[in-house]
Amino acid sequence: MGHKPVNKMPVSERAKQFAPFAAVRGLAKALRQKELEILSMSKPELSEEATAAINRELQELHPGKRIKAEYFFNGRILTVSGPAEICSGFLTVNGIKIPFTALLSVKSTGNEG
Repeated sequence: MGHKPVNKMPVSERAKQFAPFAAVRGLAKALRQKELEILSMSKPELSEEATAAINRELQELHPGKRIKAEYFFNGRILTVSGPAEICSGFLTVNGIKIPFTALLSVKSTGNEG
């Protein structure tokens, strides 16, 4: 029967002992960059119906009305919900300014927030 070592190395430190033997320096960084390129996408094209639906929602919007908006930013589709308002070509939801051109969908979720 064996016994356990008194000072066991933490799991977070174990990988460091193999660092000098990394086969290719910078491989992890290059893989991460490639992953970001793959995950990034171009802005989806909206149909005329989708554009019309966004325009209707924006026309019916009044300050404080709660909405859920999907928008395109830095190669990703993001979603934000909360009270909204319109100001100078932007939709502002929870302090996030979204240009109208980045909107993919806008849906009302309720009344005043």
